[in-house]
Amino acid sequence: MYIISLQAAIQIILFLWVVPKVYRRLLEGRAHNAEKANLALGRLCVSFLAVGSLLMGLAPVAPLFIICKSANQQSSSLRADGLKTDTLGIAVALYTCGTGFASAMRAFLTSLVPGNNITTLYTTMALIEGTASIAASPLIGLTFAAGINIGGLGLGLPFFIAAGLYTVAGIGVWLIRPKQQSAESATAEEEDQA
Repeated sequence: MYIISLQAAIQIILFLWVVPKVYRRLLEGRAHNAEKANLALGRLCVSFLAVGSLLMGLAPVAPLFIICKSANQQSSSLRADGLKTDTLGIAVALYTCGTGFASAMRAFLTSLVPGNNITTLYTTMALIEGTASIAASPLIGLTFAAGINIGGLGLGLPFFIAAGLYTVAGIGVWLIRPKQQSAESATAEEEDQA
């Protein structure tokens, strides 16, 4: 199975068709409030990231969520230890469905900041993302090494930790309450659009 190709194909489909349609529906369902629609999209994406990471951690251990293949079909890909690799493909597909999280949250945060502070916001976000990337690389290596020593389910340790971190981020995102628009500002926005 070509996991990277699968992920790239899913991202192309997501960003060309799925995300725009989902965003449009979210926007229509939230009285054309982009702030609420971006927050809802961020919540959906972080949920996919958490579930996808969890399933990637479980993939070497149990054949979960196998699509279109039963246990007795010969066409299923088997690893050397006899486990199906389909689980990893489904986990990667679910994880990839969450790749719009950063964009959705960036759009949401932009709506909260006055126009003259957007550069500062984007610089801060880039610094946080860069610092997280620097810290993540050795941590993934350490957790993977620890998982190899543990064996069994421990092999998925980096993914379990990622799922936990996405869950913490998801809780934070789900606790955000968008500001309520006053009737005057909503009327002013409608006049500006007309």
